[in-house]
Amino acid sequence: GGLGLPPPTGLSSALGGTFLTATFPFAAVLSRLELTNEIPSTTVNSCWPCVNPGAYFYNEIKNLNLDQTTKDSLLINTKYSPTDFLQLIFGAEFIDANITGGTHSGKKTPGVANKTFSFGATWTPSSNISHSIDSKWIGKQYLTSDFGNESPMLDSYKTFDYNYSHNFKEWSLGFKVENLTNEKYNSSGATSWSGTTAINGYYPAPERNFMLTAKYTFE
Repeated sequence: GGLGLPPPTGLSSALGGTFLTATFPFAAVLSRLELTNEIPSTTVNSCWPCVNPGAYFYNEIKNLNLDQTTKDSLLINTKYSPTDFLQLIFGAEFIDANITGGTHSGKKTPGVANKTFSFGATWTPSSNISHSIDSKWIGKQYLTSDFGNESPMLDSYKTFDYNYSHNFKEWSLGFKVENLTNEKYNSSGATSWSGTTAINGYYPAPERNFMLTAKYTFE
């Protein structure tokens, strides 16, 4: 659904910079995005035929316009190499996303995590072998389509991934473990409906999983 909706328009502004040192570069960006007619999706209660008795109720995903929204964010990235073989990377983003006009003015924009952190470490013992650990921490957020902020927020979660790569002549071999610690979490969620009763639905993320890759480059 959503055909014929007005397109979103807005104003984006950003201020940032990169600060360089011999071993510790640091970058930060402060930004604001103001939108009119932002288009999210929502789940609405529909029926067919819409007469009682015998009405059949079902959920329908539709797009809609939010009158006005504002998102302020601070993005930080830095990296550090204590040795020639080890590199550490850190990132963080703090977001304040709000509905600033219309029926839900004053509420938080759903589906937007209030903060995220990332950390990575890459060890390169030789020119053709590398090991890396990547971690992310995602903060709380309101369920998608919960424009009134009435349901409990989606819990924060953290994950760790491991990557190994080995290059040998024309071959590039890789081994990856996603969700290394087998974290049980919901990656997203939405408010849905059964008849006239609101139900919160959650989407569980995959458990620990493995991937092997092999690539051959023809000269």
